Amino acid sequence: MKRNLYIITGTTSGLGKEIEKIFIEKSVDHISINRGTVDLSNSTEVEHATKNLRKKISKKYNEHKIVFINNAATIGPIVPMRFQTTKQILDVINVNFIAPLLFLGEFVKMKNEWAIFNITSGAANSYNKYLGLYSTTKLAYENYLKFVELEKEENNCRAIYNYDPGIIQTSIHKKLKNSEFFKNKKFEKSTPRDVIMVATEVYNLLEDITNDNKRVG
Repeated sequence: MKRNLYIITGTTSGLGKEIEKIFIEKSVDHISINRGTVDLSNSTEVEHATKNLRKKISKKYNEHKIVFINNAATIGPIVPMRFQTTKQILDVINVNFIAPLLFLGEFVKMKNEWAIFNITSGAANSYNKYLGLYSTTKLAYENYLKFVELEKEENNCRAIYNYDPGIIQTSIHKKLKNSEFFKNKKFEKSTPRDVIMVATEVYNLLEDITNDNKRVG
């Protein structure tokens, strides 16, 4: 059986950091992408990083199955559109949509088998005032993965999985909680899930997916 190489974005803090801790504890082959390695809001920087990543994989992990965990995301400004700056808009689009597309653009060129575990959000399929940019970019990536599935005969993608962790204790939850604009009764009444518990759930799901070579739309 081929060994897995997990590539995970957004390990600076929150869910990504907790998943990374599990990988380290279990001595799992992985590469972490965080603010210290690449700025995902800068598409030029991401392009260089993904090309270097492909070279590294071809030299060191050419027999591994690649599992890309798209975890990094930014909610952006939770304000009316008239208050959003051009940079803020571009940053959200780059981090949530363009950057993970550029990673896929390199994976399809590899000979390795690969899989995608996309950590999405319930916001992708709901309409909450002031979350339009975040919700749209998360939904856009989910939709793009459907086209990746359609091209399955032309690439080595073996599994696609969209995972919604629900409301968890992260910086995004804190930002929504403290926003003067965002108001949602369901959100206010909810109890956020423990981030360590969610990380364990993700790890168990990853094991199931990679072992079964499951394709999920």
